[in-house]
Amino acid sequence: MAILLMLGRGDFLKKAFLVLIVALFLTGCDINYTLNIDGEFKENATIVETNSYNWNYLTSGMTMMEFNDYFLEKEIPYHYDDSYVPEDFVRFDNVSYYEVDDLSDDDKIGLSFKSKFDSILGFSKSNLVWKSCINKDIVQNDSNINIRVSGFKLFDEYKTLNKINVNIKSRYNVLSNNADSAYENVYTWIITRDNYNKKNINIVLDTSNFYEKTVKQFDDPMIKFTAILFIFVLICVVIYFVLRRIFLKRNSI
Repeated sequence: MAILLMLGRGDFLKKAFLVLIVALFLTGCDINYTLNIDGEFKENATIVETNSYNWNYLTSGMTMMEFNDYFLEKEIPYHYDDSYVPEDFVRFDNVSYYEVDDLSDDDKIGLSFKSKFDSILGFSKSNLVWKSCINKDIVQNDSNINIRVSGFKLFDEYKTLNKINVNIKSRYNVLSNNADSAYENVYTWIITRDNYNKKNINIVLDTSNFYEKTVKQFDDPMIKFTAILFIFVLICVVIYFVLRRIFLKRNSI
């Protein structure tokens, strides 16, 4: 998902960050977002460009590589309502900032953004979520955590964005969900340009009960595909030997 609403002196940071995202999307770069709910709410978003043709793309006087370096130095608050973005890169003690890591090497340019919230209220103010979704309903009622988001406006803002992969992992039992697939305690949604305007993420977790592997749904698409492929190959092998036996028997008569 992508990032930020800044105010005042942070206008340049906001624009620069959005330009970075746009530049990374020039070839349809995917976003991978993971939320780990385990007492705390931990986010991890990665954006990577592997097409070297775009590494030196110039926008607002900076290349993608220069933007990459810029955001490795800049302090970025991860609450949407924090506007503290000092030009001298000094942190404020009462503001939480993204942990930004460089993923670049000889084959790619990219960044990862990590944050950690202590409560559902803190997570409900996530810049990643607020900058990416129009509709947000993130609350905790009694022992249930309810997360409902929709209206993935990034696809309207960035015309070359192809896909957002969303993974929610939790040690709590899941009471209901509309994930595209689930494997053990990881629930996955795939948001694409074809479905973003009608797709939504909906999951309800019971914080009074922990995940038990034996009762979780088992719906990993790759495992399904592998199992079907194995059965198909096995059937083909059986048919081959049956037909071969019949053929040899006829020729021996």
